Amino acid sequence: MSFYSNLGGIRAWGRKLVLPISKIQKLIVECLFEKYHIKKVIDFGAGTLYWSKWFSGLLGDNGDVIPVDIIFEHTKPATPMNCISHIDQIPKESLSELSLFFCCDVLHHLSEEEWAPAKEVAYRYCDYVVIKDINCHYRFKNCMNKLHDRIINGEKIHDVDPDILLRELKNAGFEVEYRDIHKLWYPHFMIIAVRK
Repeated sequence: MSFYSNLGGIRAWGRKLVLPISKIQKLIVECLFEKYHIKKVIDFGAGTLYWSKWFSGLLGDNGDVIPVDIIFEHTKPATPMNCISHIDQIPKESLSELSLFFCCDVLHHLSEEEWAPAKEVAYRYCDYVVIKDINCHYRFKNCMNKLHDRIINGEKIHDVDPDILLRELKNAGFEVEYRDIHKLWYPHFMIIAVRK
């Protein structure tokens, strides 16, 4: 049994408990897929492929989903999708003007140095960017998320400042939309960016 079959069900249940999935999906569909013709999605930090499978269903046969996660370096999931372990494995010429970079609850696990290569792909080569993470401005709620991740994953967690991301995206030529979408004690935020 693999990670995906053993823990996939538990993670799916936990995801529904703490993550505002339906709100995230609704915003992505309304703000992007109903307005633009997106042909490729890069799911950065794809993990269990939850979002990759959802995007694959949205795109159907007319698009391509590229799941990216370091875990694929050692554990390849059973899927026809081309799962890669490092963002630099995506040929830049394959990124068309119709590409969406999606990153959900990943940035608080990465240092700025670890985020830099993916940020370059998102800001430079993609026309649509969606970032969903935990807002560091809510000190107590952010601390609760750090505690949760430290206990469950044993990882050091980094603060994610949405103001910095918004400024960077604007400077890279994007129009941005920001949403707070809290659930339980988690101060989720979501940024939807479209290149001007």
